[in-house]
Parts: sequence; structure tokens; C-alpha cells
Amino acid sequence: MDSSGQPPEPERRRFKLPGVGWKRSLLSVLLGNVIYYAIIDDLPRAIKHRPFEYDPGLAVDFWICVMVYGAIRFLFPRL
Repeated sequence: MDSSGQPPEPERRRFKLPGVGWKRSLLSVLLGNVIYYAIIDDLPRAIKHRPFEYDPGLAVDFWICVMVYGAIRFLFPRL
């Protein structure tokens, strides 16, 4: 209770709209693809991505983007 005899007002939780993390997602995809295409020449032929195909290279590219997303989320939690 405060000095006026009223119970304290409960803290309001900040509502986060869906899609607010689009900057983090965009940055992770862009940086992940830059990293993937920078190392693509050093990758074995089996995991190089070929355009317009679902292949292991696409999975490697996705994995790199997920790792970059996790690093961004850890290093810059407010972004």
C-alpha cells in the first residue's frame, strides 16, 4: 500500500506485436547468405547449393542463417 491507502497498481506488461523482430530476421538471412556464398568455393560438391533445387547446400545455408540469428539474438537482445 502507498501513502494514500490504495494498493499499488500492478505493473503492465509490454505487449509485443507479432513481426517486430523482422529486422533481426532480415539481418540474419543477409549475413548468413554472405557467409555461405563467401565459403561456397571451399565446400565439397555434395553440399554446394544449386539454384532452383532442394539439396544439402540449401540446408547448410539455412543452418548458417539460424546460427547467425542466434548470435544476433544473444549479442543484441533489444534489436
